[in-house]
Amino acid sequence: MTGQSGSGRHGVSVVLTVESADAALAETLADLAAQTLDPARFEVVAVVADDRAAQAVASWRGTVAVPVRTVAVADARSGGRRWGMAAARQRYVTVVEPGERLGPRHLELLLAAARPGAVAVAPVATRTLDGARHARTRATVQLIGWAGGQTTFAELPAAAAHGLGRIVETECARSVPADLAGEPLVAWWAYVIAAGELRVRVVDDVLGATVVEPAGPATAPERVARHLDAIEAVRRLDALVPDAVPALDRVVELEAGAIGALVNGSPEAWRDASSAAEARSIARFPRAELNAGAARDLVIAYAFAPFVDTSATVVARRVAVGGRPVDVVTQDMTGRCAVDPAADLLVDDVVGLRMVVGGPPAWASWRHIEAFTRGAIEQIEAREALAGRYDSVYSRAMWAASHVVGALYKVRHPEVPWVAEFSDPLQFNAEGERRLGPITASAIFDEIEAACAARGVPRTESRNLFEWVEKIAFALADEVVFTNPNQRRFMLERSPVPALVPRVSERSRIAPHPTLPARFYDLEASDYRLDPGTVNLGYFGVFYSVRGIGDLLLALDGLTDEQRARVVVHIFTDKPDDVRPLVAAHPAAASVRVGPYVPYLEFLHLSTRFDWLVVADARVGAIHGVNPYLPSKLSDYRGSGAKIWALYEPGSALSREQVDARSELGDPEAIQLALERVLEPAPDGLAVTPPADRGAR
Repeated sequence: MTGQSGSGRHGVSVVLTVESADAALAETLADLAAQTLDPARFEVVAVVADDRAAQAVASWRGTVAVPVRTVAVADARSGGRRWGMAAARQRYVTVVEPGERLGPRHLELLLAAARPGAVAVAPVATRTLDGARHARTRATVQLIGWAGGQTTFAELPAAAAHGLGRIVETECARSVPADLAGEPLVAWWAYVIAAGELRVRVVDDVLGATVVEPAGPATAPERVARHLDAIEAVRRLDALVPDAVPALDRVVELEAGAIGALVNGSPEAWRDASSAAEARSIARFPRAELNAGAARDLVIAYAFAPFVDTSATVVARRVAVGGRPVDVVTQDMTGRCAVDPAADLLVDDVVGLRMVVGGPPAWASWRHIEAFTRGAIEQIEAREALAGRYDSVYSRAMWAASHVVGALYKVRHPEVPWVAEFSDPLQFNAEGERRLGPITASAIFDEIEAACAARGVPRTESRNLFEWVEKIAFALADEVVFTNPNQRRFMLERSPVPALVPRVSERSRIAPHPTLPARFYDLEASDYRLDPGTVNLGYFGVFYSVRGIGDLLLALDGLTDEQRARVVVHIFTDKPDDVRPLVAAHPAAASVRVGPYVPYLEFLHLSTRFDWLVVADARVGAIHGVNPYLPSKLSDYRGSGAKIWALYEPGSALSREQVDARSELGDPEAIQLALERVLEPAPDGLAVTPPADRGAR
């Protein structure tokens, strides 16, 4: 059946595809009957798939002044839209589904915004599974922001999202190819807008024109599947309208974000949705958008992947092992740290929104830290305005600025739990020197200090950044995390406010650096050459005044020529040119190779190829009274499957770790003896303590 477009009639045809007669259809028909638009300016074209549906529409037709025509088809879902367009007689057309709820002025406002060469759009409210309504989707917020305005599809991809509340010239709608007629409405409208190069006009009265979508499937998995169907359909448009691919990508992002919002608050539902998306192998699937929609937890990490920094890597590992979606606020570390794009593979599965603050990165400049704090809070508040308050906040320092943001957030949102982790003591460096960073006059400082004072915490007089950051975390955080017991003891004995020690003791926990699952060790292969037929030992680490491998070199010197020929020590460090001359001075230099650090994921894979991995303590016991450090490399080594040899300082955290072998620093003879045992053919090598359970590889 065909109809005339009636180009001289500035009216709208409402195409209603009906698969069955039910309460949802009755609701939509009642809303159509209540429209304020003159009945002479619109018609209803009902495409029906069975007799009961046809009878329901026929009965309703007898009660309204609106022209109603019925088109019978075998399958209303796959071909109904196309037949409805063919039967439309008004200049403009819109698509309505049973179960949609339309405000009385919906058609009137849409038609008032309609223009040739444009699509007019009204925002869409969605229903939760319990039937409640809300309208805080990203697509809806975008549309509301353009109320009464006109723009392009590239600028406003929400013009296709949801697929409801749109009106366009009938001839334009008829241009959709037959094989797209049954596609989800999101993809159908995306094609109409992109192929027709239509402008996007948003209605003036967004509240009056809002349409509430049908309830849809009853279960979350079914609703996830519907969004994934829409994403797959939009992806199929890439080849049909290649110039519109950037806009189509953003439509897909909105749909992925809608999936995240749907499973929001349920880690199990998020994992199921993620698995469902992966099973479809959708090209360029925006996993970050799905995660951002689901994220209820915030991570504050001044340094974060893909920047190359030990603190950035450890936070990324925490996030990866956590296994739940998070948003991250971080600093742009350009100019301070190198970039390793592959490092993002650590967190792509779980990180949603990345809120990156610009400006110069700074270790101790209060002016720059304050700027970071303001920028971070501004972006966090903008995000929460769209998605609601976070359920928890976690920050981690070596970079002190992370805890400044965490503290200010906690002051302003005391109901949200804040977890503050210290990787190392902040007040003192490894050489025992006090770190200094003056805090100048600052509203942020005063606001946080006032909150501390309200809790009975004495005011900070020294205005030293590093002392102050320890204080505010001890005073305000709901939980304080240390990486080892020595670190906790050291920091509490030197607490800037001794009165806070009982509070921190009660609220703190020990959480060693996490070990990644085995799959991360195979993400990026290394072609670094290891000598076959020799015992290969790997050492990855930074050298400074209290950490080195001089004892190991001396032990190598003590071996016979024949023994040294059977062992190679591979050193990877940040300043290899400084280390090579030190090694060259030793008789054992031929048995040592020195090179630069390799990218983190390559390092993980390379670590699996060594016979032994060497980890060394910093020698700080005499300086600090207790060694508060636990090398982060140890946790990486644990996942490699290689044997671990610890060179420890007595009483350190490393000295108590379960490893395959241990030797005391300062005793090169004992280390030489251990090396000799490395070269013995016994299958258990020199395992003098039970090996740690590193999991199957």
